[in-house]
Amino acid sequence: MSKSKYRNLHVDGVAYKYVIGESYVKIVRPTGNELVKKAVVSVKSHYDELITTPGMIAAYIQGQEIKASDFFESCEHKGGTLRVNPFINEVEQKKIYLILCEDCNTSLAEDI
Repeated sequence: MSKSKYRNLHVDGVAYKYVIGESYVKIVRPTGNELVKKAVVSVKSHYDELITTPGMIAAYIQGQEIKASDFFESCEHKGGTLRVNPFINEVEQKKIYLILCEDCNTSLAEDI
C-alpha cells in the first residue's frame, strides 16, 4: 500500500488523506494513521467485489453506517443487488454500479 498515491478528502472541514489497498484502507488523520479493513468501509457487489468510494470513507470517518443504497441509484423494485449496468458496460466500456433487481438487470442487458 505504501507505493500507492494518497488522495485528499475533506470531512467536516478537516483534511484527511487515504489510499485504498487490496484488503485495507489507510486513512491519514490529523491525529495519526488508521488502517481499516476494506470490508468495513465498502459495500459488496453482486460479484463479491468490495466497492469503496470517497463518500464511503467520509461516512466511516463520521461514524455513519455504510449502505449501498446511500451511495448508488436503485431500480424501483425490492431485492436488488449492486451490479454493473450491463448496457453502459457494453456500449461505453464503463463500470457504473446500480442496485438492480434481476428483472431490471435482464432488461438493461437485452437493450444491448
